[in-house]
Amino acid sequence: MSTKACIVIPIFDHGEPLATTLGPLLTHGLPIILVDDGSGADTRRRLDKLCLQYGPRVSLLRSKKTAAKVRR
Repeated sequence: MSTKACIVIPIFDHGEPLATTLGPLLTHGLPIILVDDGSGADTRRRLDKLCLQYGPRVSLLRSKKTAAKVRR
């Protein structure tokens, strides 16, 4: 049995401070998973940009509640 570690960060309208937090966390070499739990449009845009900036090292999951907001 093998174990793989990652960093999971729940997000609810914390897009701006997250930008300064990701850099130091990435130095650990672990995948980072951001979990957006219903953030507003500004934070959603920031999260999208961060995921593009950091590529495959940062993944974004959105709750169904958030996904419904995005479709409207």
